[in-house]
Amino acid sequence: MREIKRQTVWQKSEHNAFTDLIRFQDAWWCTFREASTHTSENGIIRILKSIDGTIWLDMGTIRIQEADLRDPKLSISPTNTLVLLATALYTKAPLKYYQTFAWSQYSNHNWSNPTAVAEPNHWLWRITWQNGKAYGIAYGTPPKEGLYWYEFSSLTHYKSYQIEKFDDEYANEHDLAFDEQGNVYCLLRRDITPAELSTGLLGKSKPPYKQWEWFDLGFRIGGPALAWAPNKKTLLAGYRRHQDPNQWLPQWTEIAELSLDGKVLKSIDLESGGDCSYPGLALEGTTLKAVYYSSHEGQTKIYSSDIELNHPSRK
Repeated sequence: MREIKRQTVWQKSEHNAFTDLIRFQDAWWCTFREASTHTSENGIIRILKSIDGTIWLDMGTIRIQEADLRDPKLSISPTNTLVLLATALYTKAPLKYYQTFAWSQYSNHNWSNPTAVAEPNHWLWRITWQNGKAYGIAYGTPPKEGLYWYEFSSLTHYKSYQIEKFDDEYANEHDLAFDEQGNVYCLLRRDITPAELSTGLLGKSKPPYKQWEWFDLGFRIGGPALAWAPNKKTLLAGYRRHQDPNQWLPQWTEIAELSLDGKVLKSIDLESGGDCSYPGLALEGTTLKAVYYSSHEGQTKIYSSDIELNHPSRK
């Protein structure tokens, strides 16, 4: 595992962060949030496209008036349509609340009107398509709590249940990867008091996804991303790492190969620091392309990294 290419992708806004990446119709598509700061309430979603992975074209923005759009994610529907997911934070109403929305792409620059998905104050972090359905995990935001498994027959029709194991824990961000048998693996962030208990988990479940087995990674993560390695026997993961689980900084972006029981087999640290991470991952052959954000050069920028997976690396 070796980084063979790194570049700055975008730096036009004050704070460019919370990325995702997908390979769609022979091009790379990258999305992220633009805002004043990490926690400001003026976020919009920027979308970029690249044919060669080097030159990135601005495909425009998505915004909702009087809402802060956060953590965009990309997926490809069964009808071969690019779908964007993001959660809107409304602060102008009498009570602050969250609503996750989905947009479907009509053409390079044109997207549908937003469709509300999931319950209000259920932050649906992302969706992953499998056999014509979409699946994802939402976490409750005040006044709601808990972690919820969602199954979508379409973007407007879903059913959900609460994963009761996490009723007393603040489990939240995730990514999913399905194998050929329909089993699903889940990389999950937790934030628990005391912070030493805030270790990430790798979960496994079989259809109908009611029972889970969880493996402890042994360290704290944020902004998890998950994909299958080329061998289809191990997983590729990207996430934020903390030097000390009790402290926000120092932090950095790590890319790792995981066993199916949550052990780190190989890893590489991407050049990053300060407010950073939340990678998006997409595989092409034996090269993993990652996008992520970082503040290690002062301004919070979007970067991309090409990682050759067959090269030996530290364990």
